[in-house]
Amino acid sequence: ISSSAGTAIRRTLPQSPSRAPSSFKAKGYSGWFSKYASLTWNHKCENANYEIYRSTSPNSGFKKIKTVKNTASYTDQKVKRGATYYYKIRYVVKENGKICKTKWSKVKKVKIK
Repeated sequence: ISSSAGTAIRRTLPQSPSRAPSSFKAKGYSGWFSKYASLTWNHKCENANYEIYRSTSPNSGFKKIKTVKNTASYTDQKVKRGATYYYKIRYVVKENGKICKTKWSKVKKVKIK
């Protein structure tokens, strides 16, 4: 892009996420009154949404449980004691009218005791 004076103007476009979210961790917690799965990851992509999927099987049956924006964590409180869950996440960014999605993170296993 150039200005009318002929000087170049640099325009900053959102960066497309190229890889799956890194350092994805998941841990289950349960106490007398609460139970939940805590999910964390490195947040590196500005204006990114993160899609969070959960399943009770490590290889299939994943369903989206939440989309969060510009954060590096999520707490899933819709879990049951004694259950095992599997989670995966990915970045989703809208750029130039197109939706760009990354590869999935590695699947993480969480046991709620």
